[in-house]
Amino acid sequence: MKEKLESMDRVQTYSLASGATSITDLAEISKHVQDSGKEKWEEIKAELKDVEEKIADGTVKVTNAQNGEEFDQSKCPNVKIK
Repeated sequence: MKEKLESMDRVQTYSLASGATSITDLAEISKHVQDSGKEKWEEIKAELKDVEEKIADGTVKVTNAQNGEEFDQSKCPNVKIK
């Protein structure tokens, strides 16, 4: 147990705003998009980029309940914290 606690002290987290992480670049999925779906695919990527920017600038708040941040389950009834 002591080893686990010590390793938790070394955990580092990075926000989207830091530039050290992002949602996904979708590279693997992009390889399988057919020509007939490319226009829609670009719309999807633009929407994800918009969400990523909103998370980075704080417009959308991401709660890390596993890290002890307060999570209001009544606002997200389909999310189950284990």
